[in-house]
Amino acid sequence: LSNKMGNSLLAVRDINHKYIVVERNKRLNEYERENYKVLTIDKWRDWKEILKDKPCFVVGSDIIWQPSFGIPGKWFLDFTYHTKIKKFSYATSIGANELPEKNYPYYKKYLSEFTAIGVREKKAVELLEPIIGREVVNVIDPTLLHDTDFWDKYAQKARIPQDIAAGKFIFCYFVMDDPRYWDYMKIVKKATGMKIVVLPMHYIDEQAPYTVLTEGTPYEFVWLIKNAAFICTDSFHACAFSLNYKKEFYLLRRARKDEDAKYDDFFKRYGLEGRNVRNESEFVRKTDIDYTTAHKKLEEDRKFAYAFISDALKD
Repeated sequence: LSNKMGNSLLAVRDINHKYIVVERNKRLNEYERENYKVLTIDKWRDWKEILKDKPCFVVGSDIIWQPSFGIPGKWFLDFTYHTKIKKFSYATSIGANELPEKNYPYYKKYLSEFTAIGVREKKAVELLEPIIGREVVNVIDPTLLHDTDFWDKYAQKARIPQDIAAGKFIFCYFVMDDPRYWDYMKIVKKATGMKIVVLPMHYIDEQAPYTVLTEGTPYEFVWLIKNAAFICTDSFHACAFSLNYKKEFYLLRRARKDEDAKYDDFFKRYGLEGRNVRNESEFVRKTDIDYTTAHKKLEEDRKFAYAFISDALKD
């Protein structure tokens, strides 16, 4: 009986997860149609037509060069090798504290053809420069290239249920499926008594005391960051948008310690070390964030990043 019950619960979990995926994919497809022009290359002649326009390829960001993924050929733009196509990386992340020596030749071979190499963390600079023997530049995440005037246009397109009132909820956004996150949210819920709105990346128990948005897109993500009382997350990008919108937020570190560098660089640069949750057994609100100083540094970083992109695009 125990095994049968366990299998039934797993089946319900799978059904719920599939529902979330299907519903979200519908909205994401709408979002992509509204924001991207996608080129599909099925035949060699399609590729030749693209080459006639002398395109520039940009690869990034996030952890696309993570060694645990194997040799990331397409993320090295290996399909453009020896084509004389202009290409550079912007805010690419490695998401590791070291690179396997067997990968060195691939980094050196493909990155040698890049006009410029921009990475998101200082650790990536330290890892790559000795391997490829050329300059690697630390630049901000692309989501931070724009201020909130730009992102407000995305928030305006969000579809938010009427029972979610601006400033009256906690936004909960977790990328990893870690039970300890939800243990912490129970403590947050008890301490604040506030509504918790979840944009789920994984299965959420229907009995949990949360409002779950299963059809979330970047539109809803930005709106929820902008309008939350505060944010609880394990996501780098939720931290980045919180910085942009000058929001109170709390970061739960992931179990995978190789990814710590992206948070460490970011928090140190903008004076946000206090946003780390040090004690997950209690919740104490901390609203003392010096966003005036942080945004002065962010504006400096934006100017530097735009100069980097401009130089990379020059003939």
